[in-house]
Amino acid sequence: MKIIILGAGMIQFEAVEYLSSINIEVHILSNTKPQFRQDYYKHFENIDIRNREEVLQYCKYNSIDLIYSVGSDFAILTASYISEKLGLKQFNSLFSTELLQNKKLFRYFLKKHGISNINFLTTKNVSDLNNWNIFPCVIKPVDSQGQRGVAIVNSQAELAERFPFSLSFSGNSEVIVEEFLRGKEISINVFVTNGEITYFFISDRITASGTNSGIPWRHIIPSTIPENIAEKALTKSKAVIKEAKIKNGPVYFQMKYTEQDIEIIEVTPRLDGCHLWRLIDFYSGKNLLKLTFDRLLGISDKPDSGTKHRGKFYIEFKLQKPGEKYIDINEKSLFRIPYYKKGQIIQPTNGILEKTIMHLKKG
Repeated sequence: MKIIILGAGMIQFEAVEYLSSINIEVHILSNTKPQFRQDYYKHFENIDIRNREEVLQYCKYNSIDLIYSVGSDFAILTASYISEKLGLKQFNSLFSTELLQNKKLFRYFLKKHGISNINFLTTKNVSDLNNWNIFPCVIKPVDSQGQRGVAIVNSQAELAERFPFSLSFSGNSEVIVEEFLRGKEISINVFVTNGEITYFFISDRITASGTNSGIPWRHIIPSTIPENIAEKALTKSKAVIKEAKIKNGPVYFQMKYTEQDIEIIEVTPRLDGCHLWRLIDFYSGKNLLKLTFDRLLGISDKPDSGTKHRGKFYIEFKLQKPGEKYIDINEKSLFRIPYYKKGQIIQPTNGILEKTIMHLKKG
């Protein structure tokens, strides 16, 4: 069997590593070279994963059986498009995937179904920002990922100033402005089987201070969220999955909560980009990455009778500015993933602070 993994970063390596371990022929498509050894994959092709037609032609020419990825909205959109074109197995329709990925469509969807009613505005023109008067607020591109182009602003002047920055990360030249949600932030990883949630994990999401853009620094499990608010989070998750017609596979939520309520920030029908499946695996013994690919490949998976809570664990990222030389910080940890080699220059992704090392620790 031949499977394409879209993207060649360390977040995609974990998928490549697992597929290689079960003797699947892996092809990698990306416009950057893989950051890992070639013995993990069969072939690499320098293709922009957003170029759907070029990816489609590669799949046809090489008789690819499956196409998928983790940690990337761009990748999962292309994978869904190709799968529908070629009749390949996938978890959800392109319609459902695009609905959740496009922040404009998603906000209208949440409002239509009464799941969330926060104020927002979408625009391609800076002059439209004069109609916005709720501060602080968040401005971001409607169709990007990984905190690219995201900024928290406190005034009309600052909003207009940040507009070009956010717009530069949008493929269709459109931004969304949303009222800033106060409270504590959480990540929710779920797995859906036949439209029903079979696994549901909440972790605390701590962002880097001083960045003004929500860049994640630490993820902690179990979460400190109050039980009654966690129940509301589950209710909202179920509503999104039902109304968006999510049938199977992993779904990742970002939410914020106060003592009274909880609101959705974003949702994406894929595994997250922060290695949280490893955090969940250490905590519960449930490997969501393995489950994801086993389901796609038709490998039988027996449902667990329950999860084992093994204590408190957290993921912590070392962050550096683009243009700096990579500093390898060798701390005691249960597991670590360096994103660079000694002396390499940190490349811009969000343009503010970039992940350089992932440490997974207990306590």
